[in-house]
Amino acid sequence: MTETTVRKENPVQKEFFDKFEKETGSRPESIELVSIEAAPEDLSLLGLEYQPKMTSLWGFFVFCPGKLYFYVQEHEYTIMGFSARRPELNGKEQLADLTPFQPSFRIDEGRHKNKLLNFFAPKDMLRLSFSAADKEGHLLVRTLENAHKVAEKLSKLS
Repeated sequence: MTETTVRKENPVQKEFFDKFEKETGSRPESIELVSIEAAPEDLSLLGLEYQPKMTSLWGFFVFCPGKLYFYVQEHEYTIMGFSARRPELNGKEQLADLTPFQPSFRIDEGRHKNKLLNFFAPKDMLRLSFSAADKEGHLLVRTLENAHKVAEKLSKLS
């Protein structure tokens, strides 16, 4: 599930969209699965943090009319289907409205023909820059879909 639009809602997507709208007041138009890498201090400027022992943050860019959110779903750390006995490794729900930070972006180009390789070793990545509290932050964003499609959605927010 990489992109969802309101027109194509299935029951699970509708439930997520309804919950998201209730929490934020904004109805999602589409979502994109992404992985973010950044210096911990850059994430903290956005009110986000890495899960313990992780170097990337997996979640969704949630595109709403005129707004962009980054959402990380709460999850339980498992190994081969078994829950880990270390609850500190479990991920907590996180939500950041990125719109006030007015992120700018550029694309690092190049794609593999295999979609799975694109996600785990993408040649296309977005580099987002943003300002917060008189500091500049940077995010490296890996996308499952073509980075140009995500960049097109980002450009509509400007």
